[in-house]
Amino acid sequence: MRILLLIAASLFLGRDTPAPPRVATPALWVVRDVDTTIYLFGTVHMLPPRLDWFRGSVRAAFDRSDMLVTEIVLPADTELQALIRRLGGTTTPLPARIGPAETTKLAHALASIGLDGDVLDQDKPWLAGMKLSVLPLQRLGYADGAGPESVLAAAGKPHLALETAEDQFGAFDRLSDRAQRRFLARAIAAVPSAGRAMESTIDAWARGDLATLARITDDETAGDAELEAALVRNRNARWADWIARRMQRPGVDFVAVGAGHLAGRDSLQAALAARRLVVKRLQ
Repeated sequence: MRILLLIAASLFLGRDTPAPPRVATPALWVVRDVDTTIYLFGTVHMLPPRLDWFRGSVRAAFDRSDMLVTEIVLPADTELQALIRRLGGTTTPLPARIGPAETTKLAHALASIGLDGDVLDQDKPWLAGMKLSVLPLQRLGYADGAGPESVLAAAGKPHLALETAEDQFGAFDRLSDRAQRRFLARAIAAVPSAGRAMESTIDAWARGDLATLARITDDETAGDAELEAALVRNRNARWADWIARRMQRPGVDFVAVGAGHLAGRDSLQAALAARRLVVKRLQ
């Protein structure tokens, strides 16, 4: 599921492979008043290396900013893994939670990417689904080290987060059992086309094609109101409140969040407009 990859996939990746250089012009927006400027930049947490996106209007906006703001600031790896295990681990094996038919489908999906069928047995359905969304792409060479968050954070600006890692994983963990199973079922079904799907997402992102990103965002949560509310709409509302409060103080911030939050019917821009903030697209 590409929208969910845009939310949290970078937490599980780490392999780089060469790729031809390519110039990208991803979308950029701004919210401003007389003494405050907030840039909004949508990211794809996994990118092929050597994609040249940190340039033009995006680089200029970042250089003018006093503060980088991202969804989360990752804790140390040991702390992160402990958090994932605390929230996503289970004493009830995954097959007992999802049933034999779905267990067979999961085993086939894992076998198709060279993994044993029981590798996710100690995970809750949401964590298994998240990992399964990422593992095929890792095999294809996508990496978080080339992702915008890593590049922006390495620039050394002061860095704030809109939420904690526990907030982000907690949004998955608070899903009902039925919603978690639906999430995993979608991830299983997406494995055969994961590479092609990610290519189309990155292509749309690189061209600043908001219409395609909106279709991806809306299509992949359509029909699942609980998932859409928990992972997109409610988070965008909280972030819009944060930006509205931030507009009361002078300064310049560069806010970088998953591109799925800046496209579609429940976008962050829509939430800001509901708070009477004018959002202008720059690139």
